[in-house]
Amino acid sequence: MENHWKPKGWVAIILGLVVQPFVFLYVNRAKYFFFYVLLLVNVLIIDSQLLWVIFILCPMHAFLVTRKYNSTEDRRWYAKWWTTLLCFFVTLTFIIILRVFLFDLFRIPASSMSPLLNPGDHLIVNKRGFGNYRYFGMQVAKTTSSFNLERGEVIVFQYPLKPQIDFVKRVIGLPGDRIIYRNKNIYLKQACIKNIEGCADYKLLNQIKKEQLDNDFWLFEESIDVNTYSILIDVTKKDRTSRYFSQDNSLLDEWVVPSGHYFVLGDNRDNSSDSRYWGFVPKENIIGTVTFTW
Repeated sequence: MENHWKPKGWVAIILGLVVQPFVFLYVNRAKYFFFYVLLLVNVLIIDSQLLWVIFILCPMHAFLVTRKYNSTEDRRWYAKWWTTLLCFFVTLTFIIILRVFLFDLFRIPASSMSPLLNPGDHLIVNKRGFGNYRYFGMQVAKTTSSFNLERGEVIVFQYPLKPQIDFVKRVIGLPGDRIIYRNKNIYLKQACIKNIEGCADYKLLNQIKKEQLDNDFWLFEESIDVNTYSILIDVTKKDRTSRYFSQDNSLLDEWVVPSGHYFVLGDNRDNSSDSRYWGFVPKENIIGTVTFTW
């Protein structure tokens, strides 16, 4: 406990610009620190373009606190410039470790996964067990993966043709599956497991027409295994078969998923660059599964 101490205005301005909400630890106002942290989280959820408001408010508010500060107040342990910076760097390190190895945030740039995900949407990706640990495009670590994907799950992965770009798509085929995409219908022959009767038969994925969105697009409900989801189909567009990825010993609209790979599609079927056009997703390219969106 120290008496007759007063935070310096110029230090508050610098810290307010550099470490944002943590400046309120320096000016001995922990309640404002928690307020601005909550405000920051809400801004990130609602509209990250409003971050500039916090960037301006924090140093200005902290400076005003120093001007009206009562020097006889009890000085808390965190009300020092170096402890403020220490708290910031400890928190930053924790967030980086969390985002590298456990959960990460992504923003949707395109409409290939509409109606589930639309441009500007944010999502949280569960990275546990996938072994592909990246941060802002940099490879931090790579370990043996231990995940088991299900058909119908939505994943984030490195685009096989340009690994520095991340894609998000839905898993349709697992290793060993045979897939036909014809006339906007999916026929799936699952990889055979011994003693499983009927596994060698193609099954048409169930599609239920739900709603016409405009003159071209229809909303369908599609089911695969235990997962049910919505897809968009442009009924006026023909399948772009001539652009399909060609696999040896298969017809142009048929594919056999190789070992250690996955077949993925976008939910906006006629506006998606996916496995139909560039092939399969290697297991080691998968970053994680989508667990939460807003």
